[in-house]
Amino acid sequence: MIKFSLGINSSKLNTMPFPNETMSTFFCCLTLLNFCSYISPLLAYGKTPPHENENTTDKLALVAFKNSIIRDPNNVMSSWNDSFHHCSWPGVSCSRHYGRVTALILGNMKLMGSIPPQIGNLSLLRLIELRNNTFQGSIPQEIGHLFQLRFLLLGSNSLSGQIPTNLCNCSNLRLLYLSNNLLTGKIPQQLGTSLQLMYYLVLSNNSLTGELNYLSNCSSLQRLDLSLNELSGEIPRDIGNLFQLIYFLLDGNRFIGEIPRSISNCSDLFTLTLSHNELSGEIPPSICNASHLELLDFSNNRLVSATPQCLGYFSNQLSFLNLAMNSLYGTIPQTFPYGNRLTTIDFNGNDLVGPIPRALANCGRLQVLNLGNNKLNGTFPYWLETLPVLKVLVLRSNGLHGSIGNSNVRNPFTRLQIIDLSHNNFTGPLPENYLENFEAMMTVSEKNVSLEYMGEGYYANSITMTTKGLEIQFERILITLTVIDFSSNGFLGEIPRVVGKLVSLRGLNFSHNNLKGGIPSSLSNLSDLESLDLSTNQLVGEIPSQLTSLTFLQVLNLSYNHLVGPIPRAKQFGTFTGDSYVGNSGLCGLPLLKTCNKIDDLDVPEQEKDENSNFASEFDWRVVVLGYGCGLIFGLVMGCVMFLTRKPKWFVRIVEEEILKKAKKSANRPHKRRRRRN
Repeated sequence: MIKFSLGINSSKLNTMPFPNETMSTFFCCLTLLNFCSYISPLLAYGKTPPHENENTTDKLALVAFKNSIIRDPNNVMSSWNDSFHHCSWPGVSCSRHYGRVTALILGNMKLMGSIPPQIGNLSLLRLIELRNNTFQGSIPQEIGHLFQLRFLLLGSNSLSGQIPTNLCNCSNLRLLYLSNNLLTGKIPQQLGTSLQLMYYLVLSNNSLTGELNYLSNCSSLQRLDLSLNELSGEIPRDIGNLFQLIYFLLDGNRFIGEIPRSISNCSDLFTLTLSHNELSGEIPPSICNASHLELLDFSNNRLVSATPQCLGYFSNQLSFLNLAMNSLYGTIPQTFPYGNRLTTIDFNGNDLVGPIPRALANCGRLQVLNLGNNKLNGTFPYWLETLPVLKVLVLRSNGLHGSIGNSNVRNPFTRLQIIDLSHNNFTGPLPENYLENFEAMMTVSEKNVSLEYMGEGYYANSITMTTKGLEIQFERILITLTVIDFSSNGFLGEIPRVVGKLVSLRGLNFSHNNLKGGIPSSLSNLSDLESLDLSTNQLVGEIPSQLTSLTFLQVLNLSYNHLVGPIPRAKQFGTFTGDSYVGNSGLCGLPLLKTCNKIDDLDVPEQEKDENSNFASEFDWRVVVLGYGCGLIFGLVMGCVMFLTRKPKWFVRIVEEEILKKAKKSANRPHKRRRRRN
């Protein structure tokens, strides 16, 4: 069955809003045109070919295209035969007046093959849409003969080789989409000088090289996406000449030098991502002139700059602000107005100082706040309790101090799924009133949730955390990920039993504190737990045998405490090495070399105890029966031997003496008269 779909949401091209009404209208018309191309045998020509309009050249070019297809699981081309006029073939659209092919729309059809050079003979072709297939080989140079071509969409295939230089002959080209292929070489310089009508250039996720020094003439460009390539050199200083630019994406390349100040001339910028390059220098304060920005990402560069204070309020549209992994200094912007649209703020991995600003409480839509790995000081920002949709809070590796949990809100942090306060100087007891309100950690489940990530559209939130004993960079955050990390602080007291209610927790780390008391057996309720680290504390008592029910547990670290008794032996606990228990002199049993003194002291799960009890009862009964049987047989044999030997004297003498003694006692006893009952 043929699916009438272009897969509009299947690639990075369409995961972000369209730059204007023209682009949106284009894709709507493209979808409608794709649908009409499949029902055209009914609407246009029927089964009688209009020989007067037939163009042999176009038909031969289409036949050559069909012959280049080696896999067609949807049987799209099964009707590409003489039974219908070629303008009625699925995926083909023609002009009514001349019967010439004007559009080839076969996106998302799982086709495999190559694009033949004969495609260049379709001289009136205006649209080629072959996205999301498995076309291989190079892009034929003959496409440069299509002078009427306006839209070329070959993204998400396996095309290789270089971008044809003679594409510059297609002077009417408006949209060029070649992302997610295997293209190499330089971007033809002629594209920047000849294609002045182009407003959509997407070449992302290839292996393109070279520098950018030829795009300033593309004054019509609204979307420029060259991300995830191997481009180098500096970003052109005259990039600001692209006044109509709305989407500018150069992330994941090797660009060096400074961010051009002229970029502030692009006042209509909606998305600006320059992350994962080697840019240096400062963040130009003039960036705050881009008052329509929704996404700003300068992360993972070498920027050395004070954080522009205007970043907190320069754009009413700003939703994603990511300046992580640079060398920014100074303080976090102190002003965040009420009603702002910020959902992600990421300043992780810089040199920021000072307290966390109270103005962050005005960010009512904030979902991700990552301020980790800086030099922030002050106390815990309890004013963040009021944020109604905060899901991720990372304050790790700073100089924060004091106790936490003195809540001023009735139900704080109810939506929180990830909280990382590790490597600070927090003291006092663990915040039980916070833990008992982490409702999102009590309800998240993968059973009815598809594989989804935090973030919207093109942008996906990322985070660095210590999990399963390793520091891991999560490039994307699953919406089901739930983690608590309070390690490397000065927390005191016992582990609250309420932690056992956080049944969706994947990772729990209370290590390197001063916690006392025993390990709560309620932790056995954390059925999804994959990593548990309680090491380097002052915990005492035995390891609860109930923890053996944690069947998803992959990493366990209880080392360097004061635990005693036998180590549980069932299920997952049989997979952990001695490193999980080292530093507890009172522990015994495998996998440690120290054996337990009494077998009865071994901590065996209840199920195994029941089985052993049943076995013991059955074993004892068999022993008793066997004893009675053997005794009976032995007694009968001995009796027969005695009487067959005619009453052995010693046996008879013993019996007669006993009878005589009893008779004498009976004779000496006085007779009592029985009382008559009335």
